[in-house]
Amino acid sequence: MHEAFVEAGMAREYYGKTGGADLKDIVKITGEEDPDGNPISAKDQFGREIMLKPAPIELAAAGFMTQYGGTLLSEDIAETGAGILTRMFVENLVGEELGRDSYYHAAIEDHACEALRGSDETSISSQVAAIYTKAGYLQSVGFITPEGFKRCVGTLTIQGSGEGFHSFKDGDLSRSYAGDMGGGLGRNEENGPIMFNLNADGTVDTTSESYPVTMTLSLNVSKHHIDLSNGSNPYGHVNVDDYSFARGVYFIGFRHSKYNRLTIRRKSDGAVIMDVGQGVALVSRASMELMEGSVFVQRIWNFSGGALSAIAGDEPVKKPTKITFRYKPGSN
Repeated sequence: MHEAFVEAGMAREYYGKTGGADLKDIVKITGEEDPDGNPISAKDQFGREIMLKPAPIELAAAGFMTQYGGTLLSEDIAETGAGILTRMFVENLVGEELGRDSYYHAAIEDHACEALRGSDETSISSQVAAIYTKAGYLQSVGFITPEGFKRCVGTLTIQGSGEGFHSFKDGDLSRSYAGDMGGGLGRNEENGPIMFNLNADGTVDTTSESYPVTMTLSLNVSKHHIDLSNGSNPYGHVNVDDYSFARGVYFIGFRHSKYNRLTIRRKSDGAVIMDVGQGVALVSRASMELMEGSVFVQRIWNFSGGALSAIAGDEPVKKPTKITFRYKPGSN
């Protein structure tokens, strides 16, 4: 998951590539110091700059709960969970007000959560998407509680009311597709990869007519587990039971992938009337209780012959269009 955020420019690589655990063992202190004479920057073994005392928003933008969590994957998981759990423990034990006392507060190291809670935004930005998604993942596997997740992310949420796909133009809701929503894992073609699919029905208005359609988001969750030795059937051996729901960042559109797609199909004949050419999908939470995230559309291809009111723009779109999605499997 973290590597996908790095590839998308929404997080930074882990500082440590070895088994070493202590940050001081894998960085070289540079000459930069704060007014008290303490070093504030360093370089890792690859020559990359590291802030030794990063602000909460810098940690969140890097995708880490703490500086130490940026060393290795195992430390990332441990520090993210520990930060959220420690705040829950301290505030539940001594009360939220007393928990702000310096003695107790010193034990809490949910630094990236501070950035999420302190955000002026209500929707998730690329700067905090990685840590938001990691917290959501820990909740989905039962490592933290829903209450712990809410205490971490504050008021940040996926835009859109209720289940369905919700399209936004200039920050305002322009269209929702919320009929007969469904989703899950499976193959979209014989011997194809295991896909995470979400779909919902709605309507599209062209210059001459209005008709029912289905919007579908498909993400390849088995892309890193193909058998390259079997060129004719590289996905044939994979089993759907071996995979979990999509989580994290995915590049979508026919310019990026044959499989990661967001399309609108006419219900009457299944014809594709809109296909995203380029975009990024963020699956921030995915479990049997809740699946939600956002798609940022950069380029679309319109096959309908008319201007789609559901998704504004040509190819490329004049402004990246945001489409959010939310699905609660247990509610159906």
